[in-house]
Amino acid sequence: LGNPMIWGFAYHQSAWRGGTLRNPEDGRRYSGTITLVDGDRLELQGCAARIFCRRQTWRRLSSLPHIVDQF
Repeated sequence: LGNPMIWGFAYHQSAWRGGTLRNPEDGRRYSGTITLVDGDRLELQGCAARIFCRRQTWRRLSSLPHIVDQF
């Protein structure tokens, strides 16, 4: 708690670039890019040494009806 997961991004060429992503599972930091896929999804890509990259899609909670129905 209290540790930022995303910081230092600037919007450039249809994505947020130049920032840092922190993986909360292991605490490691990666250079990253965040792209708005549509109104409900963000795609985050984090890279270590610009060689080893992973992507993750974050979805708006309200776009997941089976979860929203539980609240």
